[in-house]
Amino acid sequence: MGHYRHLWNLFVTFLVSGIWHGANLTFVLWGSLHGLYQIVGIEKNRLLPKVNVSKRLHAVFNCLVTFVLVMFAWIFFRANDLHSAFSIIAKIFTDRGPLFTGEGIPSLLLGFMCIGILMLKEIKDEMSIKVHALNSKNYWVRIISISLFIAFIILTASFNGGAFIYFQF
Repeated sequence: MGHYRHLWNLFVTFLVSGIWHGANLTFVLWGSLHGLYQIVGIEKNRLLPKVNVSKRLHAVFNCLVTFVLVMFAWIFFRANDLHSAFSIIAKIFTDRGPLFTGEGIPSLLLGFMCIGILMLKEIKDEMSIKVHALNSKNYWVRIISISLFIAFIILTASFNGGAFIYFQF
């Protein structure tokens, strides 16, 4: 199979996965974006010259870019229609949110903390760093880690009974 046929097949696979999630154009765009991301990633590695940076820095950069692009695509997955999705994207760049008004700073910090934890986990996995806090052999490390984990879940949980995202189908 040729190179361009391989890229086309990747794109179609992600496009079909978008259609599989729903007939709405938002899902089609969500799948198409992921297919486009795959193609750009393959072509970037093939066409751009190798930059002489450490493997760790390169892995962290790739992890950050992937995170931002996937979060951007999720806007389309979650939006009710394309107009809503583009409205959300416009508001990201134009609305003055809690960071500027001073309202809701604790929830903003909590959001950044959650994103930071997810990013650290991805970077840890990408660099094959082994951390055994939750299943440590040391009793106190294990108890403290599990307690912090449970406290974090309770602090970030939503108890208002919001609808599960897949119930909209």
